[in-house]
Amino acid sequence: MSKKIVVCRNCNTVMDKNVKVCPSCGAKNGKSFYKKWWFLLLIVVVVVAVISSVGGNGKEKIHWNEMELGDRLPEPQSDKGRVISNNSEYLSIYVEEISQSDYSAYIEECKNMGYTIDSEKNGNVYDAFDEEGYDLSLSYIVETMYIELKTPAKMEILNWPSSKIAGLLPVPESNIGKVEWEASYGFVVYVGETSEDDYNDYVNACAENGFTEDYQKGDDFYYADNIDGYHLSLRYEGNDTMFIRMDEPDSISGGDEESELAEEETTNDGGNASEDNGVDPKLKAFLDEYEAFMNEYIEFMKTYENAGDTSALLDDYADMMQQYAEFTEKAESYDTEEMSAADAAYYSEVVNRVNQKLLAVAY
Repeated sequence: MSKKIVVCRNCNTVMDKNVKVCPSCGAKNGKSFYKKWWFLLLIVVVVVAVISSVGGNGKEKIHWNEMELGDRLPEPQSDKGRVISNNSEYLSIYVEEISQSDYSAYIEECKNMGYTIDSEKNGNVYDAFDEEGYDLSLSYIVETMYIELKTPAKMEILNWPSSKIAGLLPVPESNIGKVEWEASYGFVVYVGETSEDDYNDYVNACAENGFTEDYQKGDDFYYADNIDGYHLSLRYEGNDTMFIRMDEPDSISGGDEESELAEEETTNDGGNASEDNGVDPKLKAFLDEYEAFMNEYIEFMKTYENAGDTSALLDDYADMMQQYAEFTEKAESYDTEEMSAADAAYYSEVVNRVNQKLLAVAY
């Protein structure tokens, strides 16, 4: 049986899942902080802070009365920052010149407006829903607060996937939800009108269907394989919503002609075949996309910092932040709580490489 590997949420060191503290930095070994890809968010928040400090030219004035979802949230104390996305379904804003006490007070104001359902606070990150299902995420770093508000997911009558892989699981009791994506090798489904008790009943039903191999279980997640190696990921998302993901065995994915050709092209293109062996192709593609985006962003930072008049670059900056918002939204659909040794090693390699580049620019 292969050893379970995780990545330290503090310093990115690869380590055994069962150790209690990181052998490198001593941080407690808990849920991987990339669960919701916050490592991407925090990196970019730092980058925003660095850019904004260059001559103070990067800041804009936020007109709260122009925010389409502004009435759903308290107005921040500062009106300096950047609006990334502003529409009737999604609000994304960086607010600058915010102190730690300002941020704490803002969280309390949000709580007073009802954002207390299924709430979770982890360091300087706060997530919660209100009674109507609006999904709020707040984070804070370097005098910058990030606000993200999503409208309730639009769920309809759920047509359970008809693929062979979907037949390995019991059909949920609720018929309300949405299929995020489906293919012969896997699918992602969100199921609504599912309480925590309903979620726990579904976990037990999946276990009865044979998903008990190498399982991990927490209050709001369950990860397991069946005897044939099919991977199941379940999460209780909050707001009476359950997340279900299924993936085919590693030995099957990448075994077709198309995947073999892609691996051959990677090797012929100068890649190290030994590094790619065993890395989940979907995870690798996503991390490669992430690195390419951050490389583009770093080059933009250099241009911005060296420009005498940055006003001409503000539109490009806003466009890039919009790309980033779309990128992180896409990242939400790829969620993993554990990695193989090869996956963890490649993850650590990419993230550390990007971090080094960011540090080189920042200093």
